[in-house]
Amino acid sequence: ASTTFEASRIIDKLGQTHNKDMLLVIDDLDVILGESETTDSKHESEQFRAMNAIAKLIDEATDKFASSCFILGICRSSWAELPIQLARVGRFEKLITMPAPTQIQRKEIFKYWLSTMPSSSDT
Repeated sequence: ASTTFEASRIIDKLGQTHNKDMLLVIDDLDVILGESETTDSKHESEQFRAMNAIAKLIDEATDKFASSCFILGICRSSWAELPIQLARVGRFEKLITMPAPTQIQRKEIFKYWLSTMPSSSDT
């Protein structure tokens, strides 16, 4: 994953559109920052830059927008696998574990979303 973005630039953009509460979603934190099969220094350097950029983004967003900024970090695997710099106290306040839906729950989810889609008789 390329980490050429700058946290400050993102925060500035958010500030231009910010007028009330804000939700910042950072998905696949563990995939971006997790262990890899490659152990070359270039990959480790990219992961280190990604971690620093994400940490800076979180810190600047909470500093600039204080209580109006809600940051949601999503992991596929265990929160414990994240680097300690991101999982430390102050970056994320609560840990919510959400297991994958059961087969019955998946069926209900699909049924719901399929019911919202137009059918051929609707056109």
